[in-house]
Amino acid sequence: MNYFYTHNSRSRQSGFSTVEIAIAMAVLVVSFSVAILMVSSTQRITTDSQLYQTAFQTAQALTEGTMQSALVDFHSVTSASSGSGIYSYAVSVYDITPCRKDTLTTIIWLNDPTRPGRIDLANTVINQPEIVALNGDCGPLPPTTPWTALTCNQD
Repeated sequence: MNYFYTHNSRSRQSGFSTVEIAIAMAVLVVSFSVAILMVSSTQRITTDSQLYQTAFQTAQALTEGTMQSALVDFHSVTSASSGSGIYSYAVSVYDITPCRKDTLTTIIWLNDPTRPGRIDLANTVINQPEIVALNGDCGPLPPTTPWTALTCNQD
């Protein structure tokens, strides 16, 4: 019997080599990195959604406030702007005719320097009593030359 050459082949395969451990560690590091990036991006999306929802609700409230003000006193509705926290508000009012004003409510906020947020809501406000008083003639400007009104003959 040869005692020198007997070698158990199982003993060579029973442990882990350094290469196997390095590969396992690399797989774990990549897996944890992906998990952390997913959690971070999910958190950013959630925060962005909350900021957008708050801005949209604020824009709606400002637009509805402008409409209510126009019902009380149409001629007192004017442009205004302000800011609070990360949000900047602006309500721009454009006089179109004596009976109509267009409004643009703008909310701007800064998520981060590369992704500013913005919401614009446009609305038209009319002055119904003025329309009735002018018999529906709410043109933007009076004619610049002399003119005669058209009349309809009912025959």
